[in-house]
Amino acid sequence: MTTLLLAKAHYPVTTLGPGRRAGIWTQGCTIHCPGCLSQDTWEADPATAIPVSAVLGWLQSLDRVDGVTISGGEPFQQPAALRELLLGIRAWAPPEVDILVYSGYALSRLRASAESRELLAFCDAVVTGPYINR
Repeated sequence: MTTLLLAKAHYPVTTLGPGRRAGIWTQGCTIHCPGCLSQDTWEADPATAIPVSAVLGWLQSLDRVDGVTISGGEPFQQPAALRELLLGIRAWAPPEVDILVYSGYALSRLRASAESRELLAFCDAVVTGPYINR
């Protein structure tokens, strides 16, 4: 059983992508961008671990999901859980449900790893790069 360190899950989310979305925020990030709005998600707290299957069950229980947004924390710091989550969404969701992932890593860094490239292929869009406080 693969677990995901989960900060929160929320529905509906009407920002962070088009339409009525399910939002999943991971717990744990070592990037620590100055000015980050989600500093409460930085600590990788094992107490927040939840089976990926439970997150997928929650998603399947929702009405009219146009998309799923995954943010953090840093989702790519949990590659096995992110992979299982992305594959589970793809198996459950109709083709019009998109997957958008936010990452603090530069796209070049994500593309440098075979594991991350595989994860990128399961996403419809990935917003990359460190948070910049403006």
